[in-house]
Amino acid sequence: MQTILLIGDDEKSRKDYLDSLIKKYDISTYNILNISPHPSIGIEDVRTIKEFLIYKPFGANSRMVILTEAEKATHEAQNALLKILEEPPDYTYIILSAKHEDLLLPTIRSRAQIIKLADQEVFADKDKNYPDILKILLDTKIGPKLLLVQAIGKTKEEILAFLDQFIPYLRGEMKSNPVNSSKYAQIIQKFLKARQLISLNTNPKLTLEVLFIGIGKSK
Repeated sequence: MQTILLIGDDEKSRKDYLDSLIKKYDISTYNILNISPHPSIGIEDVRTIKEFLIYKPFGANSRMVILTEAEKATHEAQNALLKILEEPPDYTYIILSAKHEDLLLPTIRSRAQIIKLADQEVFADKDKNYPDILKILLDTKIGPKLLLVQAIGKTKEEILAFLDQFIPYLRGEMKSNPVNSSKYAQIIQKFLKARQLISLNTNPKLTLEVLFIGIGKSK
């Protein structure tokens, strides 16, 4: 089992990332349980989760429990949920989606992989947000990078167009930041290598994901 806590002010960013997880893990509609506040998430909702987890996934290897606005879970509900996380069931992904993590019990946070998402506005007009995009690339958080890849495009042409525009921007940053010129030079070389691979018909989306994640690791 894997527990993931998605944190972000922008609801669309969280939903987009959640959709990418469902696709990544190939979870069918029959194997997804959605829990939303009404107006809070209570102990009865946790009982519903327990009942859902009694059975194995239907015709698949995995299932998913999604708690939307998980920060609205009552203290009692969070304690009950904690017991599920302490004795993780097989074949299950539990996704907690929340604006802020502070209202969740520390013991719940400690048992989850926390992914903090960037504001969707960064991706809405990527051509005008190169400084924000660069900030995301230099960070080590993977979630915003995967969202950025989705925003850039799916086709070879869209991704090459982005690279052809962003590489000159990086060169400009290198000239204006001589102290960090070696770091920018390494990043530019990685971008050029990725562009070459995509031109040779490697998977453009996967190549971009590897590029972005690799920049963070080399920070």
